[in-house]
Amino acid sequence: MKLTGQQYKQFTQALIEAFPEQQRLAELVQFQFGKNLNAIAMGNDLKAIVFRLIQAAEAEGWVDN
Repeated sequence: MKLTGQQYKQFTQALIEAFPEQQRLAELVQFQFGKNLNAIAMGNDLKAIVFRLIQAAEAEGWVDN
């Protein structure tokens, strides 16, 4: 599924609100997708990490309707 710009923005905001701590987001990614968040995106900027995570999810087909 190809996300629109608005969908990227909404998805990013939703993930940051639901997982305001990077560790909790890493747990979600590991538990739900069997992926290591640090292998996808690293750093201290949660918004940038979430954006790169969404890009990877879209590219690898984790995002569905």
